[in-house]
Amino acid sequence: FEDLPAIHQEYLLYVRYTAILIDPFSKPDSNGHYFDFSAVPYKRLYIDEEGVTHIPRMPSEDSYRTAMIQAVGRALNVKTPMIDQFLARYRSYCDGYRAEHPKQSLSAQFDSHQYDEDIALVKQFLKNKT
Repeated sequence: FEDLPAIHQEYLLYVRYTAILIDPFSKPDSNGHYFDFSAVPYKRLYIDEEGVTHIPRMPSEDSYRTAMIQAVGRALNVKTPMIDQFLARYRSYCDGYRAEHPKQSLSAQFDSHQYDEDIALVKQFLKNKT
């Protein structure tokens, strides 16, 4: 991917991320439109039956996957400025929420170091491959 010209990289990213917004197995409506996942709002933070505040699966899982991609990029010396910006913004939100709600019981999803062990595994794997 990184050896392709910039225009090809942009095109492939566009195709990849627009493709995940449409369910390829759904049936179009009477106007020929498929269900648009981009129109589905993110769920809000929620408190479970034990009083612990959680971040919904999305964006929590998205931040995890993005952090793993960032770790691969760093291990291979590939710059990831947009990923860096996205994760900094996400972590800033989590840190801000923690600071604004000091008495609230928060899940590990709010911990900015929650992926450290997995990132270490990624780095070790890539180190062993080179």
